[in-house]
Amino acid sequence: LWIPLQSRRGCPMKCSYCSTPALEGTLIRKHPVEAVVEKISRHEACGFARFYFVDNTFNFPPDYAKALCRGIVNAGLKIRWRCILYPAFLDRELARLMAESGCAEVSLGFESGEENVLHRLNKRFTPRQVRETSELLAESGIRRTGFLLLGGPGETRDSVMESLAFAESLKLELLK
Repeated sequence: LWIPLQSRRGCPMKCSYCSTPALEGTLIRKHPVEAVVEKISRHEACGFARFYFVDNTFNFPPDYAKALCRGIVNAGLKIRWRCILYPAFLDRELARLMAESGCAEVSLGFESGEENVLHRLNKRFTPRQVRETSELLAESGIRRTGFLLLGGPGETRDSVMESLAFAESLKLELLK
């Protein structure tokens, strides 16, 4: 059983297909790190040890994500967790902190491996950044589930094939 947990709401990314800004707004509203860690501690005390951060972009803003991971480590929590990750905001330090704090798996929503399609989807990352993020996660021992979104504006057979080849080259544990 993975306990859903939300540490922040809102997303300023405005991806062309996403309803999150309409549902949660574009302003990020964060629970204090201490409150999130306390909530996890209470659940752990009741025997729960697996959590799913349902935040749309766990790693945004990066400083908050790092503080949350440090809070989990400093509290001595022995948990496993998963999250949704935006490919543009991960560095080696955050990947290490995620692993140390118990991150077992991320959903890596990169949607396409073709730069023009990403631009039309209003994504703020490149295939190169997706690859770097994927490699950092793998090096940290974090499982990666990739997400493709095929058939978007301007998508062609060639761009679909490019995306599939790109996804395969990442050597993900799972692709949806």
